Amino acid sequence: MHSDDERPFWLSAPCPTWCATRHRDADAPRFREHVSEPVRVLLSSMSPRAGGGRYYTEITLHQGYREVSPLIHITATRHLLCTLDEARELGAALLDVARRGAGGSE
Repeated sequence: MHSDDERPFWLSAPCPTWCATRHRDADAPRFREHVSEPVRVLLSSMSPRAGGGRYYTEITLHQGYREVSPLIHITATRHLLCTLDEARELGAALLDVARRGAGGSE
């Protein structure tokens, strides 16, 4: 997020309130987007036989600088397997990110 004085030349309007990206004049066009801080949901039910490490899903908002609204970007470390509680947490996280993208409170 930038003040008007430090906004790059290609950014004609202020960043959305949820934007966590540090924009620069030198940003290539493909990197000229607003991206939120990620929301992570840890998945404890993933099979330990699938390999080491922690399994999670990550939700972020992405909006190109010329787009009128953001898209929700969801990534996962593996195929998604959730307990019922984790599914509720994931659903709540999705709703929270959607509210932020629509201009609601964070």
